[in-house]
Amino acid sequence: MDRVDHRIKGKLLRTWFPFFSRFGKLREVQRQCIPLVLNRANLVVCSPTATGKTEAILAPLIERLLTEDWSGLGILWVSPTRALVNDLYARFTHPLGQLKVSFARKTGDRPEFNPDHPPSVLITTPESFDSLLSRHPSTFEGLKAVVLDDVHLLDGTYRGDQIRILLERLKLINPSFTKYYALSATIGDPYGLGTRYLPDFEVVNIQKPRQIDFYLLSADDNPLSQLLLEFRKRGLRKILVFTNSRHEAEQMAVVFEKPPFMHRTFVHHGSMSKREREAIEHFMNSSPVGVCIATTTLELGIDISDIDAVVLFGPPHDVRSFLQRIGRGNRRREDYALAYGVFSDAWEKLLFEVLFKDARDGRLDEETYFPHLSVAVQQIFSYLYQRRRVGATVPSLGRVLKPIMPERYILPLIDHLSERGYVKAVGEGVFAPSDKLLNRAERGWIHSNIDRKPVEYTVMNAENWQQIGSIQLASPQFQLGGRFWRVIKVEKDRAWVKPIKSGFKGSGRIFRGKNCYWNYRLGLRLKQRLFPELGELEYPYREHGGEITLFHFCGPVYGFIWQEALREKGIRAEDVEGKLFVAQDLNEPAEMIPEKELLIRAIKENAKCFKRFLSLGSYLGLLPSDLQDEAVVEAFGLEEFIIHLEKMVFEEITGTAYAVAMERLGK
Repeated sequence: MDRVDHRIKGKLLRTWFPFFSRFGKLREVQRQCIPLVLNRANLVVCSPTATGKTEAILAPLIERLLTEDWSGLGILWVSPTRALVNDLYARFTHPLGQLKVSFARKTGDRPEFNPDHPPSVLITTPESFDSLLSRHPSTFEGLKAVVLDDVHLLDGTYRGDQIRILLERLKLINPSFTKYYALSATIGDPYGLGTRYLPDFEVVNIQKPRQIDFYLLSADDNPLSQLLLEFRKRGLRKILVFTNSRHEAEQMAVVFEKPPFMHRTFVHHGSMSKREREAIEHFMNSSPVGVCIATTTLELGIDISDIDAVVLFGPPHDVRSFLQRIGRGNRRREDYALAYGVFSDAWEKLLFEVLFKDARDGRLDEETYFPHLSVAVQQIFSYLYQRRRVGATVPSLGRVLKPIMPERYILPLIDHLSERGYVKAVGEGVFAPSDKLLNRAERGWIHSNIDRKPVEYTVMNAENWQQIGSIQLASPQFQLGGRFWRVIKVEKDRAWVKPIKSGFKGSGRIFRGKNCYWNYRLGLRLKQRLFPELGELEYPYREHGGEITLFHFCGPVYGFIWQEALREKGIRAEDVEGKLFVAQDLNEPAEMIPEKELLIRAIKENAKCFKRFLSLGSYLGLLPSDLQDEAVVEAFGLEEFIIHLEKMVFEEITGTAYAVAMERLGK
């Protein structure tokens, strides 16, 4: 044990043994965090998977709890999913049990919280935190610490904005003594994130590169035989397989049901019951041999011990998801990961190559933050229920909602919700929940922003009323059954479409899951990989036979709104899978750059369709129509996209370069 570890051990008189004795020494994130937590600093902690972040925060907080004799609920630990709550609960059991510190979990599945006798530590989800704050606000009066775990899974979403407002509400109950900690393995901008959640914080950013051995296999070359050969050669016995849809996961389970994994192959996805998923997690943790085939349910940080390798059937949509998936493997070695990628065509191979390079280089694209206005409706409901006996004024609602909504919007929104029968006036400028809202609240229906859209849509041809197939839609334009389709309307679990005439062969591999689409940020590197001779902002085009083909690489959704904006401008242009445009009757490609007003008009004219595909929260429909349109426009981050368009420089390429690029794009 070195001098630094020995000094820290001397400050953890009660917690060193249960938390760290079996390791013998501290990890770097623990060396940096523990003194800061003991000194009552607010922290943003960014450190790779399996480097000890949890213990770096929990151990010194428990040391403070025991030394300072905290009473009541002292530590609130907020985790993004119920499965992660259960995983943390299991990890906390040994050290907290040994120290005789009471702890509990509170989720919709496991309501183990007693407000009359609160535990010292509570692990919960954002939705259950919301419910407790509305029903038992006095429980939080003595709270000393809030930990936001895996915060990158919340930030930039409606659940992240829900947390931001809940923290504002918490400050009204407990204004001065609570400390805040935000933990993540993948944060592109820890300082930007910290300003959204924490007051006066410090950042601990551990940049520890992890060696990644990553091998690519073609789906056309019998990858299963190659994988089984690799597993035998390397002695790999426990494998985690990721797919991009539940249907693919079920198919892969049949494929992997071969020795040595016969009767040891399992599927794990969100359509399965909680009991089934937990049984599979238990088997994979306890068995030395097994294959688990999963969607994102096992991407989000659930620990299955001793995974030898990770297999990705198809690339995820961004580098964060890529890192999350391969980070599930080789957790015994924090400096190493072994993974395999299976691609179905040249485009998927290209995506894998770019994602792997981004992961190796530590490059994380920082998405433009925008406020999810629909959360204001949900939080008005929740806060009015908390204040149901005395009501709330517009200024008090303004203080609560200030992270996402200007106060000038609040009174018109309250009037709108009053017209809809959810809010009533109980005095001059004082509002309370109506009987209709109270009825929803008593059933627990007001605490979640999660949009319960259909898992899968049946695709119907609007021209002949024939069923085409089914798809998990992520865009109003997609490819299915070898043809391109445009969504006309969506009714419950049916998407009505019309065919788009296209001279290009589609890959059919882009829209495989909810929100699984890439955008122009990743497109920059895809373009550079295909055209290394061009500068970063130089975009290739080819003029031939009265048409201009422009390789724009803005992704399916941004390509679609650009296409619609050009049509508003009177330019005939066809976007092909977010990769390129084919335009007619143009003198030069610079004429294709649209004005901001045209982009906004294109978004608004397709807003009804986009509302179904963008994750804007389940309360979007209760906003006034003008705010609904504003919420959809905000989601696109147009200012940044327009800057990107205006910086484009167009370079004409040869016929040979064009042919090579089209082949790699699968065209």
